[in-house]
Amino acid sequence: MLQHKNLSLSFFSFSLILVPSFRRAPEVQQVSQTKQQQVPPTSISFKDVIEKKAEELGIVFLPLAKRHEGKQLHSFGDLTIYIDRGVIFIMESNHSWIPISLEELVNKTS
Repeated sequence: MLQHKNLSLSFFSFSLILVPSFRRAPEVQQVSQTKQQQVPPTSISFKDVIEKKAEELGIVFLPLAKRHEGKQLHSFGDLTIYIDRGVIFIMESNHSWIPISLEELVNKTS
């Protein structure tokens, strides 16, 4: 037992006073939950949009082992395309490349 100027404490009761609580304060938990809710969604690329559309319509969309002006070529059904700065380019029968919308591309494969 510890004694000090009329103060008498046992070691056991003294140690209980010094043991800190490890429970989180409610306001800390709320801040953590708010931060988790504010995480922005991951961005989706135009290629991902094209891939999703192909999947929805049952069209094969695959990368090819070829490139045009450094851009990856892809097959979209039986068509060859590449994507540059959010624009789809399709190879015409004379091997020229023309821009095309996703809607027009889908219509060409039907």
